[in-house]
Amino acid sequence: MGHIQHVNFLNDLSLRLNWIIEWKFIPGEAVGKIAFPYTLIWLVLEGERDIEVNGQSHRMKRGDIVIIPPHAMRDVADVPGESMMFQYITVCCDIRVGSLEMSELYRFPLVVETGDQEAFMRLVNLSRELHKETVDFLYKVGLRPETPETLNKEIKSNEVTVDETLDLLRIESMFRTWFHRLFQYIRPHLPERPLFVDPRILDICSYIQRNLNIPHKISELARGFYLSESHLRLLFRKTFGMSPNEYLLEAKMKRTKELLLNSSYSLRDISEMVGFHNQNIFSRAFVKKEGISATEYRKRLKARDGKH
Repeated sequence: MGHIQHVNFLNDLSLRLNWIIEWKFIPGEAVGKIAFPYTLIWLVLEGERDIEVNGQSHRMKRGDIVIIPPHAMRDVADVPGESMMFQYITVCCDIRVGSLEMSELYRFPLVVETGDQEAFMRLVNLSRELHKETVDFLYKVGLRPETPETLNKEIKSNEVTVDETLDLLRIESMFRTWFHRLFQYIRPHLPERPLFVDPRILDICSYIQRNLNIPHKISELARGFYLSESHLRLLFRKTFGMSPNEYLLEAKMKRTKELLLNSSYSLRDISEMVGFHNQNIFSRAFVKKEGISATEYRKRLKARDGKH
């Protein structure tokens, strides 16, 4: 008997679709400059633009797949003399292995150029099918994407009918098929294995993610995982290039941005949920990290035209 669940990766892998939209921009029209808390994947259908993400610059063109990692500031600029409309499909998704971002573990490239046009078009066609299914479902449950009064509406688990559950399972299945095809497409550009992460770090990061509302002392964290404080700091430096305190602040800010985008909680509530028991300190920390206030960040992300 084969027990596939003995492969722990399956228990740690999390794939979730947030939204899928097709966009068209005329020459000179701004795509937008912002950092999303999730992975953005663009399928470029027409035109050319220059994109800069985390210091990397690349010219996007028809047939390219662009993978923008979570929390990365991206800037898109016109190509001089370009007269074609810039058109692409954007898929916003949360893809993780445990508490770590899959795009970082597998070192996803920023841009993958067309190698197989037929394979690319199969991915495009599946994307459009997935888009239609999601839009049809949103209309069915009264979440009309273009209607401002429904942008902040939420449907809780106990409000979903059995038939709607079936619809959601179909959409999830389609997204997993879509992601499998994407992964096949970009496979030649990936390393043989993902980055190795010490299992103790995985456990510590998962604990931190589950308990962001609790003030953490590094000495207590090290003791709780049977490590010396110096060894804990060494592991974090080796894995993430930052101290445990810096990682903790990063985790708090990431969770804050997710809550600003996906919930209607007040800033006071969010600051409590991520372990800031003084809202003023929380607000200053967010501005220092993101360059804008939490209120402005939420405003930009909630705007429909910002979801690129």
